[in-house]
Order: sequence, then C-alpha cells, then structure tokens
Amino acid sequence: MTERAYPQGVPCWIDTGQPDVEAAAGFYSGLFGCTFEDVMRPGGPSRYLIAKLNGQDVGGLASTQGGAAVWSTYIAVKDADTAV
Repeated sequence: MTERAYPQGVPCWIDTGQPDVEAAAGFYSGLFGCTFEDVMRPGGPSRYLIAKLNGQDVGGLASTQGGAAVWSTYIAVKDADTAV
C-alpha cells in the first residue's frame, strides 16, 4: 500500500465487498480506468484486490460469500479510542 498522510476526520480509504469479484473489477476498471492487484495468497478462502489509478492505491475490492454488495469508508484519526 502507498504511504500517505491524511488530515484528521477525512476519508482515507474505501473498499467494497462483492459476490462476483471478477465482474466488479471489470466494471470499475471500465468506469474509472483503474487496474487491480490481487494481494491475497493463491488458493486462499477469499480475495482482496487493491485498486490502482495512475500507480496509486485508491481503494479495495473484496470477495463476499453471496448476498448484496457492501461498501466501507474509513476515516483518518490519530487515535481511534479518542475519536470514539
């Protein structure tokens, strides 16, 4: 993952869980022009792809076991306990 610094309280990462990772990667690649790097070990129980745009990490794409697609947004904080 690319090292970056974010101001407190701003979104710093997004990812989505999808029942069909290949279809989702194809869709987002066509929509945004990003490429994907599979970062899970081969033969593992799930997949996690890092979406890259212009060589920079921009988000994640995970496999889910059936069901609907889900999205997660992560917010930058220095201390999670204090932020809560």
